[in-house]
Amino acid sequence: LSIPNALLSTIKREIFITPETLVAVRSSGIDEDGGTFSFAGQFITELFVSEATLEQAIKKVWASAYDERVVNYRKHNNIKANGAIAIIVQRMVNASVAGVAFGMNPVNGQRDEFIISSVYGLGEGLVSGELDSDNFVMSNKGELISSSIAPKTSEACMKPNGGIMMQPVMESKQMEPSLSSKQLIEIHGVIKS
Repeated sequence: LSIPNALLSTIKREIFITPETLVAVRSSGIDEDGGTFSFAGQFITELFVSEATLEQAIKKVWASAYDERVVNYRKHNNIKANGAIAIIVQRMVNASVAGVAFGMNPVNGQRDEFIISSVYGLGEGLVSGELDSDNFVMSNKGELISSSIAPKTSEACMKPNGGIMMQPVMESKQMEPSLSSKQLIEIHGVIKS
């Protein structure tokens, strides 16, 4: 894979505001959020990428579309390879809480329910399946229908010299909801808009 210098220079100029800026390099493909199968977690994501390692990270994420496990997943599910994968480069946020939110309930198909799942630390712990999440079900009007609070003994965070590590969560916070009522209402508003 060859990345045109002009494109790489443009990305660096637009994204890297200071020498300390770090980015996330992730995939976005047609197959990832299909109606029948999900490729979520199949492609590589590179976090805390510096300007100096950006090109290498882009190539690594792109190449993950051809990884043996992805090829086997396609074969197992009889999915034709289309090779369409895009790369997203976005400024990294060293989050204290992260998660995913759905504008409908993906479990029961209810279109008037919103689902928010969250963990302490980076979202990588949630999307990798390594950490159990707090789960909140909200109504279309923004009222909390139900919640399940997971014991959160670990959180994903940045290593001092880059990369990700798991660190323990203080015992006093382990059974607290990772999101406040105010934050849930704010997230609901974003999903609904």
